Amino acid sequence: MSAKSVTDELYDYLQEVKQTYADIIPVLREEIDRIAQDDVTALDETLKRQQALVLRTRNFDDRIAGYLERLGISASTLTETVQALPEGDRFRFYDFLGEFDRVVEQVDFYRNKCRELLQSKLYSIDRRLAGVPNNRESVTYDENAGGVTKSLYSKTFEKKI
Repeated sequence: MSAKSVTDELYDYLQEVKQTYADIIPVLREEIDRIAQDDVTALDETLKRQQALVLRTRNFDDRIAGYLERLGISASTLTETVQALPEGDRFRFYDFLGEFDRVVEQVDFYRNKCRELLQSKLYSIDRRLAGVPNNRESVTYDENAGGVTKSLYSKTFEKKI
């Protein structure tokens, strides 16, 4: 296989990865909406869709290493890889890096928004739970359901969110 076709394969693979990240953006937007609406069931579905998209890139490092080996390039970053490519191929890869950077910035932005919104929701839940008195009584019955004892809930059954 010629070096040109390997660079084409590498470029096509990187385009697929970029598209996968671009496909995550609307799912992250949906996640923000689901968090804001307190829709746990729909939130679970959006998280499953995100996992499915991310799984497409799970062997990214191995695939890139394979392409680099076939090209005879030793590089640890995509930028170093582009710099080691033949001069005629560099421009389209530099364009790709710019596009990919913009997509990753958007993904990071929406992930941070999701994280901030979740933290805010969890904080408000924690504040509400902190205001609930802990002296709730429980009723316990003996084996024959005859003897009734009242006691406070055990700390064992409390849950901290």
